Amino acid sequence: MKENEKVLQCLLKRLNNFDKQDSTDNSRNIFVQTMAYVSGLKINCDKDSDITFREALCLALLVMGNSTHHCAELLGISYHTVQQHEKNARRKLNVKSRATAFYKACFKNYLTFIDHNKNTEI
Repeated sequence: MKENEKVLQCLLKRLNNFDKQDSTDNSRNIFVQTMAYVSGLKINCDKDSDITFREALCLALLVMGNSTHHCAELLGISYHTVQQHEKNARRKLNVKSRATAFYKACFKNYLTFIDHNKNTEI
């Protein structure tokens, strides 16, 4: 198992042990963003971006192979909210499919791949 996968497994285990009553939205966002980073994705959304941080995060998690239900569980939001974030991202990026939305988000540098071995963004 690669080192990144070990770290991701550890992060997922810790996330599953999160006490939902004690965790805040902000700490959960930071945790999931760290998990995405370890998986090789960096989210670069700010107030001037076409899509919000949450929309980009949902899109990234979905494209990484997570189900809508699993994304909802990771983010501490409902299944329908994840669907709505993805739908909003597709609408704002003016595309019809999840894959095309992901491609366009990468093209606009809202999502960046990270090569941890070389410590550079691709």
